[in-house]
Amino acid sequence: MVKTLSGDPECLSGLALLLQDITNGTLPRSIKPFLLSSNLIGLDKNQGQSVRPIAIGEVFYRIAAFRAQQAVRGVACEKLHPIQLGIGTPNGCE
Repeated sequence: MVKTLSGDPECLSGLALLLQDITNGTLPRSIKPFLLSSNLIGLDKNQGQSVRPIAIGEVFYRIAAFRAQQAVRGVACEKLHPIQLGIGTPNGCE
């Protein structure tokens, strides 16, 4: 879906504005339920003895969140290191 949208300059411009509004938190409240919803899947865990719920978020929100995370990654790494090694530290959690 995003690949198709990005092929058209006008759609790409609209997509960029949507991602900017999501990142800046300037979207109307009425739109938030559509962007914050998730599809739920139950994956088999322990040979059928239990189910692991997996939530897959809306693609536009996920892209905006990824972009925001990339924008603050360096600063977050500096602020959190050496207390938190799960961000920007290869094999840090090991």
